[in-house]
Amino acid sequence: MGIVLFNSALLMSQFGEVEAMSNRKRAEVLLSKGQCDQSMKLYQQVYAEDSAMLDLHGIIRSYTCLGKLDEAESMLNQLIFMHPKDPDHHFYLALNFLEYPKEDSAISHFKTYIELYRKKVAVTQDGTPVDSKPYFYIGNIYRVRMIREGLTKFEKTDMIYHIEEYLRLNPVDEYGRQWKIFIDEVRDISPSNDGKYYYKK
Repeated sequence: MGIVLFNSALLMSQFGEVEAMSNRKRAEVLLSKGQCDQSMKLYQQVYAEDSAMLDLHGIIRSYTCLGKLDEAESMLNQLIFMHPKDPDHHFYLALNFLEYPKEDSAISHFKTYIELYRKKVAVTQDGTPVDSKPYFYIGNIYRVRMIREGLTKFEKTDMIYHIEEYLRLNPVDEYGRQWKIFIDEVRDISPSNDGKYYYKK
């Protein structure tokens, strides 16, 4: 299951040609276009100059983009050990797990991200909403699994919850109507003989 790292068209419209950007912005665009080696080099250069966490995350995401999943996982596990309350490390680890794919691990870390993010917002009280993307990823993992191999009753309920939360947090999603139709269709599906719930496209 591939992942869309960032919207390159949006970045290009905001910043113009890659050559005119700062190295950090250039690295982001290169990564979004799948030019993983080039993004890695630029992120390493910027991180050496600034030591910012977002650039370290850029290096890690470049490892994921390159298919060096073990390296990315190792770096993220170290960051989680050093900064256990930082939700972003779990988000990028979940994305990395999607590339294996290790779906259950991805779901677990997306949920940890949501939990830690909520705690962070509660402490800062800055009114920042929880990011909708983890809800989307969890719901979509379950959706694909429901087609491919079926879901348990808990997984089906968990899928519906996360899709509904995603739509609540992102009501302008262009595919929102299709998601709502999908939820309505699967809500009343009965289990098959093996006790699992299947969805046929």
